[in-house]
Amino acid sequence: MAWVEGRVIERIEWTPTLFSLRVAADLAPYKAGQFTKLALEQGERRIQRAYSFVNPPSAPYHEFYLVEIPSGELTPSLGSLQAGDTLLVQSLATGFLTLDEVPAGRDLWLLSTGTAIGPFLSMLADGEAFNRFENLVLVHGVRKGEELSYQELIAGFAARYGGRFRY
Repeated sequence: MAWVEGRVIERIEWTPTLFSLRVAADLAPYKAGQFTKLALEQGERRIQRAYSFVNPPSAPYHEFYLVEIPSGELTPSLGSLQAGDTLLVQSLATGFLTLDEVPAGRDLWLLSTGTAIGPFLSMLADGEAFNRFENLVLVHGVRKGEELSYQELIAGFAARYGGRFRY
């Protein structure tokens, strides 16, 4: 797999341990719901982990939602990145958590906990789900109310799609 250099264009802090990175990088086309890998060089080692896209593929940036694991090999370093810093991004996305894998139906329920809401936000922002399903329900389970991130984006879905979208 090919790696490309990405540049952090924005860091969004949701809580002391939850943050999002918006990254500019030249990536191959991907589908809403897929993931790629982020990496940093640490000495002679490349530390890499998979992260889902939060943004729709049409966005001018790539956004990733992360939880910082204090004893983790990668997330403390990713958590310290600021606008202008660089990281490595795998250029080809992968994964089957896409609408292509969802059978036809009337209702779509999207159930998530923690940062796993990311691919669902990507799918909802892409808009295809609203073309295919009559009713969409997004469930986001978290430990504390302060971890209910992306409230502005979610409120935008409710405003745009009215009673067809429930959160």
